[in-house]
Amino acid sequence: MRVYDLMDKAGRVFAFEVNNAMLGRGGVARVVERIAGATITKRYRLFRWDGDDEFCHFEVDGALFVVWEPWGDSNQYWIGPADARVWVPQIEKVRDAFLRARAAFGFVW
Repeated sequence: MRVYDLMDKAGRVFAFEVNNAMLGRGGVARVVERIAGATITKRYRLFRWDGDDEFCHFEVDGALFVVWEPWGDSNQYWIGPADARVWVPQIEKVRDAFLRARAAFGFVW
């Protein structure tokens, strides 16, 4: 899967975006579930939208992450730390999981 890196002022990847056309919200959760040491704390539920564009929260090795769809109707999902002002080294582990994922029409394999 292709990722679009977002860099901080120091030139480090602090977050990234992925195209959602072939991934879907459920696909995001399936990728996160494959990350060693990841724990999902909030997950998207079909037909249960709570009005929050942040549809997946998870933790990896003590760092909290969020996944959200900007403006609720974007073609990209933003994935990064819950506090976007702070770089966390675990972002590489999360980014690598999405780079390795293969997605088509909401299914990840």
